Amino acid sequence: MSPTNVQQMADRIGELLSARLGVHGPDLRTRVRAARRQLPRRVRRQAEYLASAAAHGANPRWGGQIDDARVAQAYDSCLRYLKPLGAWGRFRRRLMHLTATLAFVMLVAFGLSVYVAVQQGIV
Repeated sequence: MSPTNVQQMADRIGELLSARLGVHGPDLRTRVRAARRQLPRRVRRQAEYLASAAAHGANPRWGGQIDDARVAQAYDSCLRYLKPLGAWGRFRRRLMHLTATLAFVMLVAFGLSVYVAVQQGIV
């Protein structure tokens, strides 16, 4: 596999990370670090391997040491996870984030009201 193909694969996964998860950065490695908690461990490791293979592919000495089968497997794994995340997945993720934020705010407000009630001697 040529270094150009590996770089194209890394660029494609980077574009999907930007489009699907909203992370940005100059290269795939930066985007994977930004999406660290949003990606499952298995997919994150595959994306990190793809990023390192793309970086090594730029060097002629290390370019021959890239495992083509593992690069293809990493690309397929990342693509399989990121491709289906469409409008529904993004909506669901935003809805869950909003729900969690509201639950946290309500919990803090309840705790604060209990604290004030105890301080006032009501409870």
